[in-house]
Amino acid sequence: MATTKGAFSYATRNDIEVVIGGNYKRLKIADSTVCFNTAFKLLKTLSVGYQSCVTYIKNQNFISTSVAGSHISTDGGANWRQFDAASYNVCQNSGRGNLII
Repeated sequence: MATTKGAFSYATRNDIEVVIGGNYKRLKIADSTVCFNTAFKLLKTLSVGYQSCVTYIKNQNFISTSVAGSHISTDGGANWRQFDAASYNVCQNSGRGNLII
């Protein structure tokens, strides 16, 4: 039987690695999304549940997104806050400045 939960996206920059995922059949379950550092030490469980994609922006800043909304971390994945409630499946840094598409 196929599972609906797991790691769905990975972003890295220098010594910071962020793994995003969860259970896409339980979008709002707070314990279904986790972030890790390079030693795979649990940093934080996101307060909103499933996230489908994560990308590095700059410094220690990362953005994650899903159909449940988008979130930003300014401390390498340790803490997250929602900044948009729109539904997205992917996000990507353009590689130039701060443009995220």
